Amino acid sequence: MLSAFNFIRSMVKWNDTYSLFTKNGVRRAYKDGFGNSAEVNLNLVLALRKVGLSAFPVVLSTRGNGIVNPALPTLSRFNHVIAAVIVGDGTYLLDATSLFSDINVLPYADLNWQGRLVDVNHNQWISLNPHFNSRLRSSGQFVVLNDGTLDGDVQQIFSDHFAYIFQSRFGQTGYKARYEEEIKKEFTSDFSDSLMITYGEKGSSKVTAYLHLKPEGAVSVTGNLMYINPCVGFGNLKNPFTDNDRKFSVNFGMPREETYMNQFVVPEGYSVEDLPKPMTIVLP
Repeated sequence: MLSAFNFIRSMVKWNDTYSLFTKNGVRRAYKDGFGNSAEVNLNLVLALRKVGLSAFPVVLSTRGNGIVNPALPTLSRFNHVIAAVIVGDGTYLLDATSLFSDINVLPYADLNWQGRLVDVNHNQWISLNPHFNSRLRSSGQFVVLNDGTLDGDVQQIFSDHFAYIFQSRFGQTGYKARYEEEIKKEFTSDFSDSLMITYGEKGSSKVTAYLHLKPEGAVSVTGNLMYINPCVGFGNLKNPFTDNDRKFSVNFGMPREETYMNQFVVPEGYSVEDLPKPMTIVLP
């Protein structure tokens, strides 16, 4: 499955056009080396069948195109085609329009409730929602200097859809410079030329980043007291829900788990006077 998936991605590039139908045909797209989303992924369906797998087209509506009402589906509501492979009781979804997607790690635009598997014998609705948590894990070790500045090393691991989002955002080449620029802007910080980013091999949705960071503003000094922001600047620091009125449900696309762990070494002569209270917060 993975070999056929990577083969089609290397042979037929997406022309950035979503389509429910082919324009120039599947064979022509393979010959020319590019095509719309239907042409790319119907080539994928054929390749998967060629290696003996039960593969089928799945039609869907992308997030920007709105959802399809399953009680009243119309052709005009669908604008994209992906591939599904059925093995026993398992269904595996693939979209070859992206270099950074993976088996069951669809591009973010595809994560839109459900699609329709198209086949005479297997005609059915297919859930597009991931059934696993995508994870972001950040671990930092910081030394607090006497003047209140922080100096430390951070490791970040992006898995599954977090890895897809990272790679799609920063690209396949030059991503180190772009990521460094973002970190400098976000943390008002300089590097000691230690940034290292590793993309996982195709078939492994994982990105690992190591960086030496000197974040500013995380420690404030008042007299002989230091106040340390334990988040340092990672995570959601502002409430993203700013609208007074909400007319639609909130949809993040995929289940996610974000973990931020930071360790601090305080300067010599200082002792910890007050720690944040452990708490569990449950939303209604």
